[in-house]
Amino acid sequence: MIPITPDTTIFFLHIPKTAGSSLRLWLETHFDHMQICDIYGIHELCEIDDPAAYFNRFRLIRAHFGYSMLRQFLDHDPITLTVLRDPIDRFISQWGYLRAYPINIFTPPERRQILEQVRTLSLAEFADAIATDTQLSVQWQTTMIGSLNTHYSSVQPSQRSPTPDQFQLAQQRLQQFAWVGLTERFAESLALLAYTFGWWPPHHIPRYNVTAQRPRVAEISPQLREQISAITRIDQQLYAIGSELFAQRYQAMCTDLLERFGRRDHARLETPLTLDTLIPLLERHYIACLPQRGSRPVQGATLFEHGFEGDGWYEVEYSAQGKAYRWSGINRHAQIILPVIPATGYRVVICVVHAIAIDTLHTLQIRVNHHILPHTVEADARGEHSLVLQVPASLVPADRPLIQLQLVLPQVYSIETDHRTLGIAVHSVTIEPTETAGPEDMIA
Repeated sequence: MIPITPDTTIFFLHIPKTAGSSLRLWLETHFDHMQICDIYGIHELCEIDDPAAYFNRFRLIRAHFGYSMLRQFLDHDPITLTVLRDPIDRFISQWGYLRAYPINIFTPPERRQILEQVRTLSLAEFADAIATDTQLSVQWQTTMIGSLNTHYSSVQPSQRSPTPDQFQLAQQRLQQFAWVGLTERFAESLALLAYTFGWWPPHHIPRYNVTAQRPRVAEISPQLREQISAITRIDQQLYAIGSELFAQRYQAMCTDLLERFGRRDHARLETPLTLDTLIPLLERHYIACLPQRGSRPVQGATLFEHGFEGDGWYEVEYSAQGKAYRWSGINRHAQIILPVIPATGYRVVICVVHAIAIDTLHTLQIRVNHHILPHTVEADARGEHSLVLQVPASLVPADRPLIQLQLVLPQVYSIETDHRTLGIAVHSVTIEPTETAGPEDMIA
């Protein structure tokens, strides 16, 4: 486990169109809202008077920056994460994304010109345009990791083909990064990330911000595949190195978890493990890491503007009254993990500030440590609602000192004023001890 201290800076080097938006939402739940850097694009750096003072304030920086671009501002090396994607698939996704990208009055003229041009190009024509323009490159994976460029401006820079020196540096940096994931093995990648930091493994991480209008690699002609492969030749080499690094780290994780937490019926299993086998082992890894992380049993309210373990939540938002909340609704499932004192019963109150459909509060299902529990809906004078349930002490045994609170919605909804699918918006979860269990009451 890599410890995360108050002085740690985590940098998610987000290469566009690698499923980074899906990862970003899960990453952000682990940090207080004020600990997360707002800036995402290089062009935004021009708005900062003192970038060094600005970036050193944050514990999580996730951005479309190259490594050197950020490192010049930090007074220490960040713990760096990144995701790689098959370069042919990423090329197709980028083309589809640019074709569908909205153009409005705020779009800079130079970007508007590019977007309008791409909208008229087929995938083959887009490949031809990239292949014949020596000033353009789509090999961003090598460039963003291996470039030494530290220059920035208000104009989005063009990406030139990476040099051999950049490729060599990118290889070295990949080995030094704390975590390298793969889009094609996204669920396994998140499992490896949970293992790396001793986090609770995510159970329901959907793909977010996916390019819809695009062909699959298998659907394009062999000739076009060959052309795109040639265009992305250097990224292909880096992707092969990253894939091998991921396989080695994933194998090492499986071996370690089996040695520490494996049961007798695991003895004949071959590695790498399936996710069904891996997730329970990662849950035990999380529990074992709680003392190392300095985690204490939760008491009182967990506010959703602060970091917590869980998944299925969007970023923090604020009401007109300044109350922080997070929407669920990425899919039908959302959860929060609360370390508690075991063998104790609890009253749980989930404060809901918005619901897309009021019936959802009554019809959603609440599971605690895999047991469905009944809940009541209470409303206050301000019209805000709370979901209230009782957790018996028997559901919190000594070897599982936590409340895994899972919300399963009957449906999520889209509305005209928001591009997301939404469920309920939660401000906080409050737990209060109510009882202590005797040995005869505990569930084995």
